[in-house]
Amino acid sequence: MTESTNIIPVKPRKLEGIQILRGIAAAMVVFCHVVNAVYNYDHGQSLLAKKQFILWGTSGVDIFFVISGFIIYITTVNKNRQADSAPAFMLKRALRIYPLYWLFTTVYVLLILSGLAFRSNPITPLYTISSYLLIPADKPGHHGFIHPIVSQGWTLAYELYFYLIFSLGILLKQKKHFILYLCISLSVLAGLALSFKSVYLPVTGLISSPLIMEFVLGVLLARLFLHLQKSQLLFKSNYLCALLIAIALLALYFEPVNVSRVAYRAPLAGLMLLTAAMLCPVRSAVNRYLIYLGDASYSVYLTHGLFSLAIGTLLKKGWLGMIDPSLIILLFTAIAIIGGVLVYTWIEKPLMIRLKRSTLK
Repeated sequence: MTESTNIIPVKPRKLEGIQILRGIAAAMVVFCHVVNAVYNYDHGQSLLAKKQFILWGTSGVDIFFVISGFIIYITTVNKNRQADSAPAFMLKRALRIYPLYWLFTTVYVLLILSGLAFRSNPITPLYTISSYLLIPADKPGHHGFIHPIVSQGWTLAYELYFYLIFSLGILLKQKKHFILYLCISLSVLAGLALSFKSVYLPVTGLISSPLIMEFVLGVLLARLFLHLQKSQLLFKSNYLCALLIAIALLALYFEPVNVSRVAYRAPLAGLMLLTAAMLCPVRSAVNRYLIYLGDASYSVYLTHGLFSLAIGTLLKKGWLGMIDPSLIILLFTAIAIIGGVLVYTWIEKPLMIRLKRSTLK
């Protein structure tokens, strides 16, 4: 937030390469969970139903976290952030996350209460409230398993925590040393959480998680990107950008088992992010679809669990026994992505437009 006012703010719509990367990350997570569903029945006998592909797909979350830090900084860097804008910032982020999440949480609750699905996942009133609010809480009967009713919602709790710390920086008017403020505040809170490790609280796992630093990396890369943009040092080779992203994605597949997740994945995710920010996608049908997938990534992320449930049910009943497991993975990954895109088109996008209009009144 120290950039001079002569830097032209980068509108998220212009960062089409970032949207493409966001779409890739969403597809990776969907692929991961479809592979996991098939692996439970195939046990790695097919080409794609392997643990390494499951781990590779989870890297999509790390990419999401780095992108989130980048976009939040880029979209706030040159705005006149007064102390009273901190609540407005949090309201905007809450309206972005909660409405669609609440909708799908309600769908899951109804499925559980009706006995139609998730029969092994009992819910309690306290756990249900915590899930709706995205407050970390133990899953009933699974001590230490801190996932909400919509399981993939655990990442949204991380997002909200980062947004809260970010908004406090706005409230305290930490413009000159904003990144230093982020690092110190997050480190101090993590240290406090670890010091109370003997007293078990689900939220301490979130506060002390190294994954939070991936958001900070995104902020650092946003600063670097703005500096390179101002200095006109950005290279414009789409071929080179695409090659670097492909190499990074391949490197994620060969993640060593003896290296921590963040230490290995965060630099690769950062490389892909900075490279994607420099992309200038040509106007083509393929790129339009990829950008739209990026726009729909939140819907794809929230809805794909239902498709994983469907594939697990079909496999359990033996209805897909004659189909090659790898083909099942590719088919259901595509179906889940298309389903998520349709939810974005018919539900999320109109809902966000209405909410935006109502908040502007």
